[in-house]
Amino acid sequence: MDYEGVITLGDIPKIFERRTNLWLIVQGVTAQLAYGSLIWVPLLYQSKVLEQGYSSVTATRVGGMYAAMFQVAAVSSIAAGWLGDRWQQRDLRGRAFLSMFGILGAIPFFIAFFFVPLRGLNVDPASSGLALLADALSNLASAPLVGLAFGLAVVAAVLTSADSPNWFALISDVNFPEHRGTVFGLGNLANGIGRFTGNWLTGVAAATLITSFAAPLNYALALTMFQVGFLPTGYAYWKATKTAPGDIESMRATLIERARASRGS
Repeated sequence: MDYEGVITLGDIPKIFERRTNLWLIVQGVTAQLAYGSLIWVPLLYQSKVLEQGYSSVTATRVGGMYAAMFQVAAVSSIAAGWLGDRWQQRDLRGRAFLSMFGILGAIPFFIAFFFVPLRGLNVDPASSGLALLADALSNLASAPLVGLAFGLAVVAAVLTSADSPNWFALISDVNFPEHRGTVFGLGNLANGIGRFTGNWLTGVAAATLITSFAAPLNYALALTMFQVGFLPTGYAYWKATKTAPGDIESMRATLIERARASRGS
């Protein structure tokens, strides 16, 4: 049996009649303000290495290495998607709740991560490649503050990993098949606007703050300012917990009616 649903321009208002779509698109702008600011983390950590007395060349290599290592926990998005699936099977608010808790829970860990100094860092300025990676990894154990920064980054990344897979899944949950691509497109547009704005304004803030606060403090303060974007994101997901069950049930009921009509024709 072929599915015959086709989107038309007249369907655009219908897409926004599903209030969950509005909240999912709005949260993309605010969340990406915070995510977009994170592009400045490598410079933050380069400044932290410089603060420990290393050269700018060493700081660039080591700071970039740590900034990359701090992202390894993003693989937990697979587990977050699975957990969202399980929760959604039991409660149609599950995905939205999981995303809300993850986003809001990550805020204090990100902020602490920005401010932890790298005191005790001990790397060979001449090392590179695998030797540099080995140096960086050994410091996670030998330098408690370096290990603490890594742990905070991992927890923050694990918590925010709940966002992306469950956002995509919620769009599929609440929309008819012929509407999903359009909603994904609108969401990605909102995400792009938010990410660009976060990238740009964090740089402006850091450049402004350096007149009063030397690096790395200016970067840490600028990054902290933009974590505020996660607060309205959490609110948007909370609102989605109110609207998603009704939107999902009405969509499912309509698809069942269409299937019955198709079989009867």
